[in-house]
Amino acid sequence: MMFSCPDEWGDSTKETDLSEALFGEVKLAHDNLPRKKFSKKDLTNAKDKENHLTRKQWKKKQKNKRRSNNKYRLEQKSSKPQNSSSEDDIVKSKIEPDDINSNICNEKINIASNSKRNRTRKRKSANANDVKDIPTDKAPKCSSLIEENSSELLTSEALPTSVTMLESDLDETRGNVLRNKLTAKLNSSRFRFINEQMYTRTSQDTIQLFKGDAGAFHVYHKGFLAQVEKWPVKPLDLIINWVKARPSNLIVSDFGCGEAFLAQSVRNKVHSFDLVALNSHVTEADISNVPLASESVDVVVFCLSLMGTNLQDYLLEANRILKTKGIVKIAEVASRFLGVKPFINDMKKLGFNLIKQDVSNTHFYMFDFSKVKKISKDVLLDSLRGLQLKPCLYKKR
Repeated sequence: MMFSCPDEWGDSTKETDLSEALFGEVKLAHDNLPRKKFSKKDLTNAKDKENHLTRKQWKKKQKNKRRSNNKYRLEQKSSKPQNSSSEDDIVKSKIEPDDINSNICNEKINIASNSKRNRTRKRKSANANDVKDIPTDKAPKCSSLIEENSSELLTSEALPTSVTMLESDLDETRGNVLRNKLTAKLNSSRFRFINEQMYTRTSQDTIQLFKGDAGAFHVYHKGFLAQVEKWPVKPLDLIINWVKARPSNLIVSDFGCGEAFLAQSVRNKVHSFDLVALNSHVTEADISNVPLASESVDVVVFCLSLMGTNLQDYLLEANRILKTKGIVKIAEVASRFLGVKPFINDMKKLGFNLIKQDVSNTHFYMFDFSKVKKISKDVLLDSLRGLQLKPCLYKKR
């Protein structure tokens, strides 16, 4: 930096000294100025501003990039046919044209070469390309070959036995499904009929019914179990737990036992009676007259078995075989009772006092009675309205 000095300042040496002095003062003043400290954030922003492009510049940059990529791809495509021709020569050398017709040989050569070119593609697309590459003048010969092969395949000898077996199995399963549906409907209708007969007849008449139709009781029992299986709580399970909690020397008699689940579940001696014996644990008998001595049993169980118009005779038979202070356990469908109090009062007339009752369940009621006095069957009792339970009938469909 030079300063022009007036003439009166003297010679040039004085001028240079003065300029140097002034320059030194300016530099010193500049050095003493407070300097701004730049953070990393400011530096990155500055770099971004340098790299920042306008929309027009960015579009141009992308366009150039695409051009360069396409140029590279074109170079690759131009280099591929040279390699494929050598592969075609290899394929042609492998196929011997003397063995087959020349037209078919050319077709196979085209197919093989195309499959080599497109080996990186999926198998489905390669097969489609092979079909397109076959010339039209050779199509009739290919179609005739296909027809000959298809006619051979469709013969009975060429068909595999597994296909025919599958068809026969399907027919059998369809027939079985239809047969099972029909038998289920028939059994349900038979169950409703037998159930109605058992509730509206005496036990003697029901025995004659089962003697005339041996399989009727089995149909009824299956339907009965299917109905009880839907209940949230099963009364027989409660009775089994009650017997297990008592001494094992108590003798139990199960009236209307079914398959004698009670006898098979407890350690006590259990006499199981029903109209038909389903297994060796069951004794076939009319529960209005069982083959047991008087006052020989501690507990009598009626679990959903007070069926028939003569259920008063069942209770009198229970009074006969029970010891004094023996217990009668009754579990019966809740909807059958005309009233709980009339039932308890009529049981008292038969020589039983109430110990416990449970009417909280929606499906069945449970009662525990104790024998307090002996009632003879010869004594004519008045009609006990409380023991006239309603029959448990199903709606006709």
